[in-house]
Amino acid sequence: MMHRYPRTRHLAGSRLQPGDHDLAAAPFAEIAGRHLVVEEKLDGANAGISFDAAGTLLLQSRGHYLAGGPRERQFGTFLSTARRDALLAGTPVVGVPVLHTGEVRDAAALTALVGPSTCRTPRWREALAEAAVAGGADPARTAAETDAAEEMEGLYVKVEEDGRTVGRYKWVRASFLTAIRDAGSHWHDRPIVANALADPEALYARVR
Repeated sequence: MMHRYPRTRHLAGSRLQPGDHDLAAAPFAEIAGRHLVVEEKLDGANAGISFDAAGTLLLQSRGHYLAGGPRERQFGTFLSTARRDALLAGTPVVGVPVLHTGEVRDAAALTALVGPSTCRTPRWREALAEAAVAGGADPARTAAETDAAEEMEGLYVKVEEDGRTVGRYKWVRASFLTAIRDAGSHWHDRPIVANALADPEALYARVR
């Protein structure tokens, strides 16, 4: 049975994004005094791996099996960060760097964790233009549809208990530019601009 990937609630004060306006923001009191793991909020695809009764490998992202279409599917149980990292140990897959682990005093202390993005190199603008050209996209339009600030988009906050992530929240800075909303077309109708994650200066190569 396939379970639809659950949506992530915003914390109070977070800038709502397209499609999130029907979700009630969670007050800070909901996470106060709990064990948190805070990471930089990065966009990505929610992927799942399973096997059918015949042992056939099934890949899914959000709401659909991966079969060449634009929609996605995933499971609904989340490992703790420690269990996730243990599972990935020795593989080329690296988790997002953790900004804070443990309790957070108040909302101001939480949002103070937002600083320069950990995944943008000094020449990320040039790299973006090069990737746009390589993917058949207009580099000027790609730049216009990309948040130009050096700061993180926001935070991804997990409440963890007994080896599992039991609560997931996001906080997006008010100045984050959701330029794609005004692009006039859906992302799956435009050329794909690849991330250069193999760059030795980038997030996934740094020692944690």
